[in-house]
Amino acid sequence: MSKVQEINLKAYFNKGGEEHEFDGKRVVLAVSVGQEYHEDQKLRSTIHLINQSGFSHVKVVVADTLQRHNKHGKSPGEALSASIRDGDAWLARNQSILDGLRVPYHITRWNQELASDRYAELRQQLDQIYQQREELR
Repeated sequence: MSKVQEINLKAYFNKGGEEHEFDGKRVVLAVSVGQEYHEDQKLRSTIHLINQSGFSHVKVVVADTLQRHNKHGKSPGEALSASIRDGDAWLARNQSILDGLRVPYHITRWNQELASDRYAELRQQLDQIYQQREELR
């Protein structure tokens, strides 16, 4: 039995009892670095749920540099460097758990997502909607 199967926790997509069909679909696992629900057995439980759900691919987004905003008392540069180190440490600590995925996966980091063309397109759309809809301001 693998370590993923030995866990005594259960992850849910929701607790409302709704049925979902994920066969062949892609999923994003957004990791909040430093949060206990993305560590140890809770992460293993999430990987187990993904494995049981029929997804065809997993994109793991390590939201490391997003955490720079939580590095109180540090300069912006120090906070950024610390958050990158935290992301590196998370990846090193959890690579063996991610290797428990039974579908193809790739890992990306927060700054890679922000630098993507798709993010720029979506951000521009969001900014336009914000400017057009006064109730959002």
